[in-house]
This record gives sequence, C-alpha cells and structure tokens, in this order.
Amino acid sequence: MRKFCLILLFFGSLLSSVSYGVTDIPFWHGMTGKVGVVLQEIVDDFNQKNPEYHINAIYKGDYTETLTSTVAGFRAGQHPVLVQVSEIGTATMLFPAGATISVKKVMDMAGVKPKGTILPVVRQYYSDNKKNLLALPFNASAPVMYINRDAFKKVGIVGAELPKTWLELEKASKLLLKNGYKCGFTTNWPSWVMLENFTAWHNLPFAEPDNGYAQLENKVVFNQPAVINHIEHLYEWQKTNIFQYGAGILMGRLFL
Repeated sequence: MRKFCLILLFFGSLLSSVSYGVTDIPFWHGMTGKVGVVLQEIVDDFNQKNPEYHINAIYKGDYTETLTSTVAGFRAGQHPVLVQVSEIGTATMLFPAGATISVKKVMDMAGVKPKGTILPVVRQYYSDNKKNLLALPFNASAPVMYINRDAFKKVGIVGAELPKTWLELEKASKLLLKNGYKCGFTTNWPSWVMLENFTAWHNLPFAEPDNGYAQLENKVVFNQPAVINHIEHLYEWQKTNIFQYGAGILMGRLFL
C-alpha cells in the first residue's frame, strides 16, 4: 500500500537567531492530537540532550495551511529553518532550486551518516535520480477503516460477519439504511483512498512509468477496468446514501 508520507525539509538558512549561546531553530508543522504530543516529546528530548540548540515547534494548521504559510514565509524572507509538509508538497518545496537544502547536503556538511533504514519505496520517493536523499521521511500513514460496532450489532452484524469486501460493505450499509441510519459509509481523501490505495491493493499501476516514481513527467493510468468499476459503484452508492463523501466525521455510522 502506498504510504502517505510526511517530509521534513531543511531551508536555505540552517541556523536562526542566537541568544545567550543558544541557537533557536523554528520548526513549522501540521501535527495535532496524539501525534502532535509525540512530536513535541521528540523535540523536547532533542532540546534536553542538546542545550546549545533549541527547536521551537510551531503548529501552523493542517498540511495545506502549513505548506501555504511556508510558501508565503519564503517569499517574505521569514521562512522557518525546518518545516514538515505532506508528500504532495514535495515538488513545491524543491522548486525553485535553492529554496531548500537536501538532507544529503546537510548531513555532508555536518559529517554525519544516516542511521537506521528507510523503507525502499519511501526513500525512492524523496531521493533524486542519483539516490541522494532530498528530504527526510518523517512519518507514514495508511487508511484505517473505523466501524461502529454498536450500530452493526443492532442490525445483526457481529464478529466474523463484519464486512471484509466491498460487496459485504454494500450489504451491511443497506441494513444500516433500512434501520434508520442516514449513511452506510464515507471517506475523506477520496483520491488517496479510493484510487491510489485501491490500485495498490489490487497490484495495479496508478501512473507510468514505474508507477510515477521514475521521473517528474508522468501519466496517470487509473482509467482501467477495475478502477472504473469501483468508481461506478461509488457513483451508484452515492445515489442511495450507501456511500457519501464527507471530509468530517459522521457520528453513529460506519466510517471508512
């Protein structure tokens, strides 16, 4: 399954203001909730172990808002030293050339070699054609299906009978609708979940060449029978509320 990776990019100015011997490093990010807490713990741990530096983690909104703030900050000459953006912002961060410094160059300047391993497909996405790491993969995500077990229990679906396929999900959704629920299932990030992950699970290409990883100029190829059939199902399900597209959470229903 394709991972929705977040990346940490190093801006042209590696160091920010220095006061009383401590170098302050602004770090903009878009993490909230539990992951935001974990991120702050990582920052606090670094600051404690490296008293000569202080990373100042600043929440700048969701991924889109963080990227927008970063671009505006760069144009105004008030950009952060570090920023975390989603993978779809990679091209924006790498162009124009010189806006960021590659992870490879930063490590070379510091005389540091990377420790540990990075999933090959993730490393490939954030590397140039010479396999030099341009950005640091920070965290990876995968779609998760949430089920309202209480609602399912009311319509007689429990345990092993919980849906595992799209057809089973359609059947379960019809039961939910029949018993007063307004929607069977929904999703956010539909292109990621319903196209990219769908093709990955079915071992189908999403783009060419090399599934979009070989070069900047690519051709999407999801216009193929299996994907068309799936989108047609979603279209029909939308008419009867088996499926509804909604970016937020719909309480008391089946989530995807």
